[in-house]
Amino acid sequence: PDKPKPYSVLGRLYLTAHDAVSAGNSYSIYVSRQPEKEKALRECFLEFARFNESEAGIEWLEKHANHEDNRGNVAYQEVLAEARTQTWQSLRQKGDAERYRKGAVERYLEALKLEPKNGLKYAHALIKLNDLEAAETAFEAAEKAGVKGDVNDKVARAKTLIALKRPN
Repeated sequence: PDKPKPYSVLGRLYLTAHDAVSAGNSYSIYVSRQPEKEKALRECFLEFARFNESEAGIEWLEKHANHEDNRGNVAYQEVLAEARTQTWQSLRQKGDAERYRKGAVERYLEALKLEPKNGLKYAHALIKLNDLEAAETAFEAAEKAGVKGDVNDKVARAKTLIALKRPN
């Protein structure tokens, strides 16, 4: 079919049958036929997560983010960072979460290189990931890009600098 929706349904059916690889193939077709790729990627990852296949979903997202057509696309980096953050948050109590946290930090920093003006948004996400050094890097990038934050951004940065024991 030429329409995207059947591929989303097919992906969900494959996940029901515990076939994450085939689900990923169906979701790839679904995403390729969607005008809003970022939204479609998020939807698909949420389906992987809903079926307890977060790791397979992250691998699928990595494949898309690392594809030569998408390497410079900040949206793909953001979606992957968000997916890793979500997985880290859900696995924190199981003790297997650190690699997802680190992966999320790496992807936010990669997105920051591509789009420094989003530094404030990434800084707040990095604070939630408990990486204050990376958060300060994001704050600095936003400042260099000429982004003026509001009072909440200034408070968050001051708290980050205090925690890092740096003068503000």
